[in-house]
Amino acid sequence: MIKRLTAACLMSAGLAVMASSPATAQKMIKMTAISGLSAASVGTKLIKTIFIKRVDEELAKTGKYKIKWIQSYGGAVAKQADGFEAIQDGIGDIGYVNILFEGAKMPMEQYSYVTPYGDTDLMKLRNLSLELRKRIPEMSQEYRKYNQIDLAHIGIPNYYFLSTFPIKKVSDLKGRKFGAPGLAANWLKGTGGIAVSGKLSSYYNSLKTGVYDGIIIFDSGIAPFKFHEVAKNITEVNMGSMIASTLSINKTRWDGFPKVLREIMTKVAVEYEIGTVKGNTSKGIWSLDKAQKSGAKLYKVSAAQREKFANAMPNIAKKWAKAIDAKGLPGTKVLNTYMELSRNVGITHARAWDK
Repeated sequence: MIKRLTAACLMSAGLAVMASSPATAQKMIKMTAISGLSAASVGTKLIKTIFIKRVDEELAKTGKYKIKWIQSYGGAVAKQADGFEAIQDGIGDIGYVNILFEGAKMPMEQYSYVTPYGDTDLMKLRNLSLELRKRIPEMSQEYRKYNQIDLAHIGIPNYYFLSTFPIKKVSDLKGRKFGAPGLAANWLKGTGGIAVSGKLSSYYNSLKTGVYDGIIIFDSGIAPFKFHEVAKNITEVNMGSMIASTLSINKTRWDGFPKVLREIMTKVAVEYEIGTVKGNTSKGIWSLDKAQKSGAKLYKVSAAQREKFANAMPNIAKKWAKAIDAKGLPGTKVLNTYMELSRNVGITHARAWDK
């Protein structure tokens, strides 16, 4: 009896050793995922529910690697405007980066923000963005200068004026102060409106205290941040879809990954990108509906008035392109190619920014 038990114990021990032997053990890779926005925001939420989930699933099939994820969202590691530098420096390995705040470092990425009043079909813009990068590889190469790889590009369906007063025509903006992110501040040039640099975290109090008369805000951000509580007028002028953010990964980490992991992440990044298109579009519809049900009023300007809003501005796109050309980058090529591709896929801008 004792001999049989001993043999059984030895057999069990042997199986345990085999199960944990180097031949079958998974290599553990630690990664920190970050975002300056809350875990509830679409782009951040989908890092967990699509990107991380699917990477883990695909890695499990290989049986060779496993990632130990550390997820830090809501600005715990880096605030909204600091995510780019955090990924560059390796403070975060992968993260949701608001590229619209990086106009100085990543000027070519601002192409959609200097060509407003286009289409509000975000999937069209997403597909166009892929083709644009194929034609102009310098756009993604620019990330390498800052020790990063751009895995996915995240867009916003549409921007609106949200204000404490009704806006029905261009002259209504005269003398009014608006919080505006990044190059969106240029959309007020020539209109009489006054742009004040701002971020989501400061908008509510600035509207409440009268520092701002309004803000330029993407549709899906109105209700979640409760901006409609302090500014009840929403004006739809169809400023258009914009590519605002990037799922970016530290290049040093990327270069050290096994080939299979890089392939999986590249594949899953496409699923994530498409997921953000659907998620941001749905949330934008929900946000506008909730705001209106809570007492906000939605005004839609006519096509003629929309053209007046667009034409009141100087040609910010041409100026932007020439400034980038002067840096030895293909600014004019980006602008002309983007506008050409837009026309090819049926995206009509209120004015021809390349002319």
